[in-house]
Order: sequence, then structure tokens, then C-alpha cells
Amino acid sequence: MTNIKKGWIFAAITALIWSMNAVYYQSISAYVDNVNGPVSILLSMISGAFLLLILAGPGRLSVETLKSKNTWIFGSLLILGYMMAFAKYFVGLNVLEGTALARYGVIISMIYMYLSTGRVVISSRLGLLLIFTGLLVITMTLPAEIRYIALFWLILGETTVVLRARVAETHTQNTDATGDVKSELRVTGYILSVTSLMFILILFIAMKLGFNESIPNIVPSFEEFFALTPFLLAVFVGAIIMASMKYSEMIATKHVGTVNFFVVTAFVPILTVPTKYIVSIFTIVPAPVLDMPDVIGTALITVGAIITVKNSQKKKTKKLAPKARRELQVLRDTIQTAMVCFNDNEELVSEKLGVGKRTIKGIMTTEKEVSKNIKNKIIFNHAQNVAGLDHLTGALNKSSFEAKLKDLENTEKALVLFIDLDKFKPVNDTYGHKAGDSILEGVAERLMAEFNTPHIVARLGGDEFCLIVYGKDKKDEEKLVKKVEKLVTEPFIVEGIDDEISVGCSIGSAHYPTEGNCGLELNKVADERMYEAKLASGVER
Repeated sequence: MTNIKKGWIFAAITALIWSMNAVYYQSISAYVDNVNGPVSILLSMISGAFLLLILAGPGRLSVETLKSKNTWIFGSLLILGYMMAFAKYFVGLNVLEGTALARYGVIISMIYMYLSTGRVVISSRLGLLLIFTGLLVITMTLPAEIRYIALFWLILGETTVVLRARVAETHTQNTDATGDVKSELRVTGYILSVTSLMFILILFIAMKLGFNESIPNIVPSFEEFFALTPFLLAVFVGAIIMASMKYSEMIATKHVGTVNFFVVTAFVPILTVPTKYIVSIFTIVPAPVLDMPDVIGTALITVGAIITVKNSQKKKTKKLAPKARRELQVLRDTIQTAMVCFNDNEELVSEKLGVGKRTIKGIMTTEKEVSKNIKNKIIFNHAQNVAGLDHLTGALNKSSFEAKLKDLENTEKALVLFIDLDKFKPVNDTYGHKAGDSILEGVAERLMAEFNTPHIVARLGGDEFCLIVYGKDKKDEEKLVKKVEKLVTEPFIVEGIDDEISVGCSIGSAHYPTEGNCGLELNKVADERMYEAKLASGVER
């Protein structure tokens, strides 16, 4: 499945869940005793975050997501959006009117994109005209006494939603997680966790300041905050709705963009009617009562959305020629190899491949032909800066190291060290291969930090590493070996494991040119001395 197709699917899922969400929250606020809407949302966020993080488990992008300014901006906008939504409903809008008029978000998103990028993002003028006409029909049927105040809260609320979608679209960790479902769940879970913490703080401050007396429909009392009913609803219903809604929203926005995302959510009003009708069967809420203007307005919005989405898909799904498609896949594989090699460090991948992060994202997420200049640059820089590296650690691989050994004859003097890790197999047996890989990455990272260019750090495979340290005399050998031993044997902290993990090492060294005239001779001497060191320490090879 292409990323574009995936984005459209998740946008449609978001529209469905939004319709369910609108009915759910208005229903519990109106028909369930002792339930405050914002409290119910807060508890759903906490439960949803907990559910997402359980499904994702520990792993990558956790700390980065918590530190990201976009996470905190997204959370702030989400809280503001919910507050505006409750204010909008409490001025007298019903669910259908509220969800239909929320489609002003389509117009607001287009205005925002024009102001921020200078581009007019219109995939269908007819579709846009029908959506706007439907909005006007419903707007003009509102009672005059609430029309403008409702629109005020609605436009403020939809502005926060548009900005939130834009933040989700450009959220670095959300983009980095693409293709890794657990990482996507984890990023969304941590974003909801941050939002929950901010929401708790805001509500407690508002309660302390006594706002629950002046705006009781929004700010809860302490009794409402700690009531059992909203807690149970959040655990059993809210968690699933909130978790799935925010996850699908994060996936959709990054793949189809903010404007297209809001066009798809124009289907929310037409989905809200059957959702409310199904709920009414269980006598939880009354069956929906449809006024003709609401029906006409909703129909126009829906038809406009259908036309716009259909037109957008035609533009987005324009097929590449077979040759261009193969070349694009080669470039994606090349970039993915570099990402693996550099532990998903976008800055480093961009530097090594010689192209910008925006260019890399475009290649990985869009079905567009890549210019000849960009293709040649990526392939050349990959061959020069990536192909000769070990893909787990980023150190040189065996073939590259052997080439450096052969080139020693052009060097005045150097020390060659062979390093074999001790007590490494028990790490894999006790903590798993993922922990073992983390140790290998950690060893390489420490060595490369200490012996950077022009010195050479290589991983030959398994738990064997090699160093070439230039400009060293034979007398420097003992001091250098001790330094390497200290670097390797210092304990490691592995994410998700409480214990500190330590490994030992056996080191063999040889000096050029006093102990060998060529790389092969030094290789043999250093390897034999490493074996002798293992025997001397009583460790089996």
C-alpha cells in the first residue's frame, strides 16, 4: 500500500471516528448525570495514551517525542480545540449542526496554507463551491440570537484544529515513525500523555480560581472531577475512541496533507446521522430530528467532498512510467539503507547523501519522478559514504577495513588493534539480541567518538572490532590498549532494561612499520595477540 493510499484510508477512518466522538461526548454531557465534558475528555486522553503505550511497548522515538516542541504545541491546540467545541455546543447547536459547520475547517485550512506557503491548494473548484454553499445554508438557518456567537466559537475552534493538523503533518517524530506501526503508536501515545498532563494542570488551576462557578458547563467542580461515572466511561469507551482517533489523525495528516485531510472530514456530518440513529436504538439518546435546511446543507457538503476527493486522488495517483518507478524504488532502498546505517538520524543521512531532509521526505512519501541530478547525487554519495559501512553500528565494514590496511604503506606509522568482546554471548542469552545489538552500537559509538577522523574504527562482524590509530609509536601501545579497554568495559545502559550491562574485551595490537611491512602481516600479528590475550584471561574465544 502506498503512503498516499494509506493516508486517504486513515483520513476516512478519522472522519468515521469523529462522527462517533461527537455523538458520544454530547450524549454523555446531556444524558448522563454528574459527567463534565472536559473531565470525560481528559480521562479518555489518559486512558487512550495508556492503551497506545501498552500496544507500542518501549522503543525508539520516546524521549525525542517528549522533548519535541511540536508535541507540546499539538497538545495545547488539542486542549483549546476541545474547550471551543464545548462552548460551541452550549450556545445551542445540535450535533448535526455542530459537525456540519465544523467543515468551515476546509476553508480555514486552505486560507492557512495560502498564508503560510503562498500556494492556492484547490483540487476542485466545484467541490469547494458546494462545500461552501452547504455551510452557508446551515449557517443561515441558525436562530439569529445564537448565529454569530456560535460561528465565533466555531471558527476559533476550527482554527485550532487546522493548526493542530498542520503540526501533526510536520511533526518530526511522527514522520520518522512512518512504516513502523509500534513507533507510530508510541509517538501518538506520548503526545496524548503530554496533552493529558497539561489538561490536568489547566483544569486544576481553573477550579482553584473558582471558574467552575462562573462556567460550570466547561470547568468542573472537584466532585465532578473525581466522579466514578466519567472514569468508567473513559476506561471502557473513551480510551478506544480517543486512541484510535488520534492515531488515525496523525497517520492521515502526514500522508495526504492538511487540506486534503479536512476535505475528507467533510463526510463527518453525513456519518453523524446514522451514528446517532444507531445509538438511539438503545434509548441512550433520542433519534435525530432532521430539518430540511440541515439535510440540504449536509448533502451539499458531502457531494462537494466526494467531488474534491475524487479529483485529488486523480492528481495524487498519477502513475509513474515503469522505468521511473523502478528508479524511485532503488532510491528509496538506498535511503532506507542509510537510515538503518545511521540509526534514523535524519541530519546525518542528509549530510552523507548530500541532499536536504525535505528532498528525502519527498522521495520516501510521494510518487513523483526524481530529477537526474538528485538521483546521481544520492547514488554517488551512498557509494562513497554509506556502502562501506557496517549497517548496525555505522563503523567501517570488513571490506573497507581491509582496504585501509592495504593502504598502510602510504602511512608513516600507525597502531592496529583487534578487539574481541568477552562475555557478549551471555548478554544475548539473558537480555535478547536487541540488547546485544545495543551493546555493539554502544561500543562502536564510544570508539568512533574517541578515535575520529583520520583514525579508523571498523566492525568485522559478530563482536569483533578493529582500530587503526595513525601517528602512534610502539611505545604508545600499552597506553592505547588500556584506553580502549576502559572505553569498552564501562557499563552500558540499555533502554527497557533495568540492569547495567557490562562486557569485557581481549585486545591484540601490532605496530606499523616495526612489526610488519604490510597490512596482511599486521593483521596476522594483531589477531594472534588477541587470541593470546583471551587465553591469558581464561576466556574462550
